[in-house]
Formats: sequence, structure tokens, C-alpha cells
Amino acid sequence: MCGMSEALLQPAPPARRYLDHAPNPAYQPLPDELWQQDMAGIIAWRARQQPDALAIVDHEGGIRYGELEAASNRAAHALLETFEGPDDFIPLLLGRGRFIAVGMLAALKAGHIHAPLETSFPRKQLGEILAALDAGTILTHTAGLELAGTLGLPLLNLDEILADPRWSASLPAVDRRPERDFAVIFTSGSTGASKGVLANQSSRLQGVRRGLARRQLAPNDRVAHLGNPNFASGHGNILSSLIAGATHYLYDVQRRGLTGFGHWIEEHRITLLNCPPALYRQVARSVAGARLESLRLISAGADKLVRSDLDLLREHFPPGVLLTTGFASSEAGGIASIVFRSDDEFETDQLPAGYLDPDVEVFIWDEDGRRLPTGEVGEIVAWTPQISSGYLGNEALNRQKFVAHPHDPARRVCRTGDLGWLTEEGLLYFAGRVDFQVKIRGMNVNGQEVSAALLMHPQLREVAVTAHTDAQGSKRLVAYLAADDPRPTPRALREFLRPSLAPFKIPASFIFLDTLPKLPNGKTNFKALPSPDGQRPALSVDFVAPRSQLEKDLTVIWEEALNLRPLGVNDDFHELGGDSLQAARIFIEINRTLGHYLPPAVLYSASSIAALAVAIETGRQEEINQTLTVPIQQGQGRPPYVFFVTPQRGDVMGYYDIIRHLPPDLTMYGFNSWTMTQKEWNATTLQDLATRYVNEIERIAAGGPVILGGHSLGGLIAYAMAHQLEQQGIEVRLLFMMDTSAPGYVSNSLFSMSLRYLGKHVAAMNTRERIQFVLRRLRGLPGYGVRLANVLATRLGRTPVHRSPAGGSFQRSYTPPRLKVPVLFFRSSADRINNAFDDSRGWSDVMNGNLTIRFIPGDHFTHLLEASGAEIARHLTAAIRAA
Repeated sequence: MCGMSEALLQPAPPARRYLDHAPNPAYQPLPDELWQQDMAGIIAWRARQQPDALAIVDHEGGIRYGELEAASNRAAHALLETFEGPDDFIPLLLGRGRFIAVGMLAALKAGHIHAPLETSFPRKQLGEILAALDAGTILTHTAGLELAGTLGLPLLNLDEILADPRWSASLPAVDRRPERDFAVIFTSGSTGASKGVLANQSSRLQGVRRGLARRQLAPNDRVAHLGNPNFASGHGNILSSLIAGATHYLYDVQRRGLTGFGHWIEEHRITLLNCPPALYRQVARSVAGARLESLRLISAGADKLVRSDLDLLREHFPPGVLLTTGFASSEAGGIASIVFRSDDEFETDQLPAGYLDPDVEVFIWDEDGRRLPTGEVGEIVAWTPQISSGYLGNEALNRQKFVAHPHDPARRVCRTGDLGWLTEEGLLYFAGRVDFQVKIRGMNVNGQEVSAALLMHPQLREVAVTAHTDAQGSKRLVAYLAADDPRPTPRALREFLRPSLAPFKIPASFIFLDTLPKLPNGKTNFKALPSPDGQRPALSVDFVAPRSQLEKDLTVIWEEALNLRPLGVNDDFHELGGDSLQAARIFIEINRTLGHYLPPAVLYSASSIAALAVAIETGRQEEINQTLTVPIQQGQGRPPYVFFVTPQRGDVMGYYDIIRHLPPDLTMYGFNSWTMTQKEWNATTLQDLATRYVNEIERIAAGGPVILGGHSLGGLIAYAMAHQLEQQGIEVRLLFMMDTSAPGYVSNSLFSMSLRYLGKHVAAMNTRERIQFVLRRLRGLPGYGVRLANVLATRLGRTPVHRSPAGGSFQRSYTPPRLKVPVLFFRSSADRINNAFDDSRGWSDVMNGNLTIRFIPGDHFTHLLEASGAEIARHLTAAIRAA
């Protein structure tokens, strides 16, 4: 133990400091020989040392160490008469007050395994727990008789036992070897049925010993625990306080609230405060005006801390108060810990969970159990000396959670179910529960990461983020918030999140509540959160009902597409969380039911029902249909300007999943060839269209510089534009193309589109369009001879036998010149499989070597969508920043 004490005084990185800079002078490590005893023996030693010191206090009164020793001994004798074998489970239905400690110690002294029961659990859940324990009798007290009487088992009343003089106050002589299990702690059941986690006494004692040294817990400490003693954290804190000889205060926040809490701390001279981070934030705001001179340490574990929590420490607590946190699990015990001073500084929003505790090993695994490199997020897998015996009566879950150590099959490691990562310096960061990770538009999102980012906002007290599946089957991110007045608007919250979160991680809806519903263990009760189904979310504009018939018709269309009611005419499409698929639905319905033909990209400039109605009513529909340029994002309104070029009669909304993942400071425009009729398209050439677009760029971007690109034929148009811009002296910093073939390139795939896509494509056509499609394919039959030759040549391991000299009629007269512009070329992975002979799709014959190729999951069409679109945006952002 001396070695651990000395380690506290060794130099450490700034944030690692345990308590070496503010030690507790009264702290003395317990003698080594004492740690060889069982818990009951150590606490009995404490009682002999300080019989008159207060041991545990609740709102009704307190009990001294000598009284606790005598009461628990009498109750232990009563238990030995009732329960036969040492492996019997004793359910404790003793509420949240001081008698829970009497029941715990009584079971320990009788050599039995105790199981605290939470009185707020539904009767059905309590019945399931009792069945899992195969319990024969419940230990309760007078206040719990009514509830206990409904559970169908015989009862022992602790109050009657303590009043009965026949029970001896001496310690029973039974086998209490510390290597045996001594408790089973049931989870709240937030992710399903309650699970009973077995606790081993010798393993728990190792964790207690380490915790006492880290927090320098001593008999002069007064520990206030703002949690539930029937769960793992509260249960463990009681044992730690009793072994240390401290006074443990059970403060019931649900009963007492936090009004006047600062004065309560002063009255009871509290030195150490235990509470989860969400409650710590409320406490910090509630202690204004209190001096808190006795307080030296706040312990806020069980969830992540963020940088603003240090601001609260500085603003609301005396300068010497420290803030500690850590990472632990019911199954593995303590894993990591750290102590912060109020003057510690961190650049990242999230604070670390800590450095690994001594003798702890941590691995970060992916979903398949492969070890991930430093810095990557995965499941935290741990070996600790405190690892649990497992789950009570659940062998399938034991096999899943406790697996062989990767380097020592004789040991077991615990898959914690928590996500996190390790830094090069050995700091562990907690990233949330695996259960809370969902896919939003193909991208992994962890709700707790989003919650941590939102908690940096000074007006938000509590946050919970979860995924909700809407009526169309799409998952959308919803944030539930408890905020101080004035509440921030959703628009303000989105702007607040944009610098720190990718766009797909920003919630689609924000729902404000007075307070978030809680489970008995103090964590958020996600099952009790109201469903956002059909609710108009809180917005930055007031609700305005539709006024004209057109607004009413448009409102019906929007409400159906977005599955939100009622919508106001000034509600912003993007603020409502709309996406490209919903935009497409809206404009298909506008065309079908109202007869107005508009490109979806109009939502970038007319993003509300009222604005869209004005555009239609004032004749702007024609103006919109004739406008080639679509403003996408104003950004900072300065160069470089980014332009997206669409393929044949395409719409800029086709790039939605790329655009929404690009940085908010970029100024972006789109060229919408949707606005051209088929007749106009057939009459123009690639170079003529490029010239029209270049004229628009000269009007918007003046002297540049510019960045431009597009998908498929849009990329080729962008290439021609880049050449013209170079000739006019306008700097093109970057050209990006997505699955664009160089003129003359012929695929070695027999079909230009997959059969699956072909079926969907044809199914969406009317009869006339299908006839025209078939005729076009018949006219292209000679080209299939070339494709077939290419396929056969590739199968035989030769290069393609022929490349046609030109593409279709639109680009027949165009021969691309060599450019000095850097080109970022995105290639769909499915297309590469079919055309592996040339990764550049013919551009290596044209470029001067300044061509970078990136392969993106998906086919020619799907590689622009969802997760693939986000990957394109990531590469594009890096290239724009480097250009």
C-alpha cells in the first residue's frame, strides 16, 4: 500500500494529477494485514476504533459505527435461522435510507449473498428478479411491508429483529471467506430485462483499496451520495465509506430536490460529493451563494464529462475543489480514473475518462472482435482484478460478455458494451454505449457523442439523443432537451453544433421538456421519452397557418412527405430535417397534383411553403425553370467558390448527401441542367453549355479562384469549363469528377447499368418513355459489339481491343485538352470491379499526371448517396483545404 501512496506524489501529466497537489492530511492507508480479512471483519475493526462516529445518515436520522455493528450482528443471527445454505440469496427491500447498510452488513456477516431491490421497480419486474434469485424470504422493514406483501413471499421485518432482545449483538461465527461472491446487483432494465451481476468480495476489496487511495478517503470525510444505494455505484460507495471510517450521507434528490442544497452541504460540512455528471450540472447551478468551505472533491462518474463542466467547477465552487471522474462497469469494476483542477485546460470538447488503473488491461475491438489501432473508436474490452463472476443464471450472456483474454486463455476479459478509444498518452475516452449507436443514412452515429456536443451549450441542463424511425421507415436523430430560459432555437442549436459535428450527426428534431424522465439509478429513461411521431418540432419561427388555397395544397403535400403536422407556412424545409428523398417526394406531388413543374433544388432558394407559393403565384416558376444557377450555401461569401455541375437534365439535389457534409464556411452554387428541355439539350454541344456556365461563374465569382466538378457527364462538362476558365485567366484550384468517363472511353462491362437499377429505371417510366428507351437501346446495338469484345478480352487477361473515338452526339466534337489543374477523381467500387483495366476511366491518357483517384463504395449511382456521399465530402473537404 505504501507503493500506491508514493505513486500519488510522483510527477504526472497536467490532467492526470490524483490528489498530490491537495492531499487529505487525515488519510492513512489501512494496514496490509487488514486487507486480508473479509469486508465484515474490516468494518468491525472500524467500529471498534470509532464506535461513536456517525457511519451513515439519511433524511430521518443517522446510525453510529458501534450501533451499526450491533444492529447488523443481530440481523445476521436472524438471517442464519431463516436461511439455510451459504449460497442462499437474500433480497433486501429496505428502500434508500440508512437501513440498507444494516441489511448489507447483516447478509455479509451471515455469509449469504444479498440482492438490493429497488422499491420503485414495477411489481412485475420485482417478481422476475425474485424468480431469478429463487428467493424464499424477503428482508424488509416496516416502511416496506405494504409493497413487500404484494410479492407473494414470506417476510422478515428488520425493525422487529432489532427490537427483539433474543438476537445476539456479537459477530456470528460463520465461513466468510473473501474469495466468495457476496452480492448480486440488478441493473435497471433500461435495455431489456434486469440483469443480476455477481460481485466477488476479494475483487471488490481490491477496487475499494484503490479508490480510497485515489480519493484519499479518511475518517474525517463526510461523503454525500446523490444516487441510489440499490444500484452498483451507490452500493459500492457505501462500502467504501464504511471501510474508510467516513460518514456517508444518503441524499434523495427525488424527495428533497436541490433547492438550498448549497446550504445543506455547509450545514453538514460535506467534504466529498458523489453524483452523475447530469446531476453535477444541476448541483453547480443550485449552490449559488453558498461558501462550501468544507468541500474538497466532487466525483462525477458513470457518464462523460465535457469541457464546460470545468467551467462550472471554476464558476460555482471554491478554487481548491477538485473534480474526479472515471470509467467503470458493473461487470469489470474500475477501469480508468482521473482528477481535474479548476485551472486545467483542454482543447477538445470532451474530457477523458482517465488513465488506466494499475493492473488493468484495455483493448479496443471492432464488431468482429478485431483489435483496433490507437485512436480508433470501438468497444472497450477490459481485464481487471475486479472482474465479475458473471450474470446470475444467464450462461448465454456470460459467454457473450466474458471471453478469453487474447494473450492468456486462462483469464477472461469483459466486453463492456461501451464505446471508446485510447490515445497515445494512455488516456481512455468514453464514446457512449454500443446500444446507442445507430445508422443514420448509412452513417454510424452515437447518441451520447451528440449529447456531449449539445451539453457544451450554456443554456442546456440535460440532453438525451436517440434515433426514431418515421412513417416512411427512415431513421432520424431526435434530441430531447431541458434548458434554462431563454431557450435556444433549433436554428441556433444547429449553428452551434456545425463546427463540432458532421451534418449527419446533427439532430433532425429538437424537443424541449421541463426535465428528462429518469430511471431509479438516475440515468435517463429513454423508454419514457415522448414519441416525436407527427409532431411539429420546436423551430425558430412561430407557427403560421396556411392562408391561400395554394398554401393549403402545398401544406398537405409537405405534411405527407415529412410526416409532420401541423406545419406552418414559414417553417424552413432544412430546419424541419428534410432530406433529398423527401424533397423529391414533394416536387413529384406538386407536379402530379398541382401541375407545377419545379426542380427540387428550388428548395435552396425557396425553402418554406410561403416562399414556394410566392414563387409559383408571381410567375417565378418560369424564372426558376430558366435559371441555370442555384445558390446552395452562402458560407463566408468569399473565394474559393465551389460549383457543382449536374449531368444531362440533372438536379443539384442529386448531390445532397455530399453537399450537407461539406464545411459550412464554403460558398457553393449548382448548375441545374434540369431547367433545360430535352429539345434544348439535344440542340446544344458540350462546349456551348460549358460556355454558358462559365459566363455565370464570371458573373458570380469575378476573378475566382474556383473549384468545380460533377458526376458522370457533369464531370466532363466541368472539365471543359475548367479549360475555358484557364484560357480566360480565372484560377481553377481543383476539379473533381465522379465516375466520369473520358471521351472515347469504352467500358468492358457488357451493360451500362446494373440489372437491378435497370428494372427500377424502367419501372419509373410511362409507356411512351419506355418505347423511346427501347428504341435508343436498339440504335446503340453496334456499341454492344465493342463492349462484348472488351469483356472477352478482359476475361482472357488482355487489354481492351478497341476504344471508340467519341461519346454521344452531345460530346462528339469535343476532344479534351490537357489541363494543369489538379483533378480529384472519384470511382465507384462496383464500376471498378467491371472495369479493372483502367482505374482512371480513360483520364490517364489525357492528364499530365496531376490525377488523384479515390474509390467510393457503391455503383455509378449509389456512390453519391448516404455514407458514400459523406466519404466523398470528406475527401473533397481535405482537397479543398489543401488546394
